[in-house]
Formats: sequence, structure tokens, C-alpha cells
Amino acid sequence: MPTDIDISKFSAVKAELNPATEQIVMPIDKYFLADDEIQRVGVANAMLIASCMEEAGFKFHTPEKQEASQPSPDRVYGIWNREAAEVYGYTIPKLANSASVDLEALNSAEAELSSGWDPAFESCAATTELLPLLGKDYMDDSAQEITGPATKIASDAYVLASATDAWASAHADWSACLSESGLKPPTEVTDVLPEVPEALEEQIRAAVTDVDCKEETNYIHRVADLEARYQAALIEGQTTALNGVSERVADIRVRVDEIINQ
Repeated sequence: MPTDIDISKFSAVKAELNPATEQIVMPIDKYFLADDEIQRVGVANAMLIASCMEEAGFKFHTPEKQEASQPSPDRVYGIWNREAAEVYGYTIPKLANSASVDLEALNSAEAELSSGWDPAFESCAATTELLPLLGKDYMDDSAQEITGPATKIASDAYVLASATDAWASAHADWSACLSESGLKPPTEVTDVLPEVPEALEEQIRAAVTDVDCKEETNYIHRVADLEARYQAALIEGQTTALNGVSERVADIRVRVDEIINQ
């Protein structure tokens, strides 16, 4: 990992923040599939399994349409949505997905109709060449074989950014606010949680205070923008490798469309 990275010419680079949904978009994200695209890959893979199962004489239920779902909150820097803090404390709310529950029930019913369904499914799952899930949080070998260069930049940028005085200053300001508000702040600059009470009511109060301190000190913007600038600097030095990533990710997009639209 390079350590002598000059980010001075990237001072205009900022992370795209959506506090309402707790979503963060970084420069490196364009080299991965977005959450809705990952869902489409899942649909395509289900259709591939269904084709294999049909050849074996069995029915495998797949989604009939792609329904948009809310992505999970991005809390790499901790909680930062006050409404969520007021209701759930530090717990990430479980996102309902009735479609997947219904499909699971339908396929379970198919398995109960025939003793051969489960072995056929296991065989199809083992032999069908599925498309890789190329999201930024997917670390399995099939994904990293394609997105590895982008993943390394994301990792290196975080390490470099979190080692700077600017990051430490932002963390110190947030920690001081927590202390002044009666909470025990974390000790490491990469820790994103104060001491969290066990009781939900107290946890909610702590989470709300945490969010208020982040807003008061502009913590999320400061650390996210800093990390984004390191990403931009590292991206500039890896254009050839990243162009290769983009081409292969684009190929997966095309293949997904072919499968779903066939």
C-alpha cells in the first residue's frame, strides 16, 4: 500500500451523503454493482437454477418481477440518522422482503411434494455457473477475481485517511461532544460507537446524542470527504486496472439483462 499519497489537488472531491437513508456514495463505488443491480443478479441466478431444475423435472420458483427495496444503512462511521436512532437505538432495522419469504415458502412446498426435489436442487446449485455478486461488500473469490483492484483501493483509502491528523481531529471533536453529553467515547480513532447501554431506552438516548454530536461537529462529512479524496488519488494511479474492472462489470450487466429478458 502506498503511503506517500498527495491529496491536495483533490480538495474538491466529496462523498455523496444522504442522511435520510444513511447512504454514502464514494468515488470508488462506480466500479461495483449498485444494490439494485445486485438484486437483478440474484434474479438472474435464480432463473439459471430454475432452468437446471426444469431439466431435472422439478419446479423452482423465481421472482416474477424486480421490486425495488431499500438498501441497508451505511454505518461505516456509525449511526447518523436521528429518526432511526429515536426508534431503534443502535439496532439496524430489518428490511422486510415479502417476495423472498413467499418464494421460500413456495419452494419448500415443492420440496415436500417430491423427495427428489432437494437432491436436484443441491446438484443444480453445485453445477450451475452463477454470476458473481460484484457489490462493494462482497469478498468471495468469484467477486474479488473481478473487483479486487477496486476493493484494494477502498481498503487502502480508509487506512490512509484514518491515519491522518485531520481524521483524528474530527474523531476527537465528536468524542469530546460525547463526553460532554455524559457518554463514554471510543478510544480508537477507527471506533464508531460510544459505550452502548444494554437497555433499549438508554440505548436510544445514547444513539440520539451520538447523532446530535456527529451533526454538531460535522463528523460524517469530515471523515467521509477525507476518505473520498484518498480514493480519488488512488484511482488516478490505477486507471488501467480499474478500466479492466469496469469492462468486466459491464459484461456482467449485459449477461444479467440477457438472462432476465430471454
